[in-house]
Amino acid sequence: MNRLQGGYLQLAGRADLQNGREVCRKDCFRTDANVFTGKGEPVMDIGMEVDQFELLEQKIDRLIGTIQSLKRENESLSEKLQIQEEKLADVNEQLENLRASRDNAKARIISLLDKIEQIGL
Repeated sequence: MNRLQGGYLQLAGRADLQNGREVCRKDCFRTDANVFTGKGEPVMDIGMEVDQFELLEQKIDRLIGTIQSLKRENESLSEKLQIQEEKLADVNEQLENLRASRDNAKARIISLLDKIEQIGL
């Protein structure tokens, strides 16, 4: 049962923190800023809750910044990868051309050696 007493809202219970959550049991009072036990000692400061939200907000902001940074880095690395893949394709094409030229030269040399052999030199 809740009722207002001298500017305080009396809750049916005492305030405890269990797993980071406020739990009220016998003789618990709340003002706008604090939760008090019947002895007038603050149990949980609303400012602490605000600080926790600010801390969470800061962590989320850092996380968003990290994600944005990683996305930019990913894009940059993707562009570099594409450039390297294009260079690799060019090098592979050059290699194939060189192999074809080598095979052609080898065939011509074999042909010349066969002609020389036919003449009997």
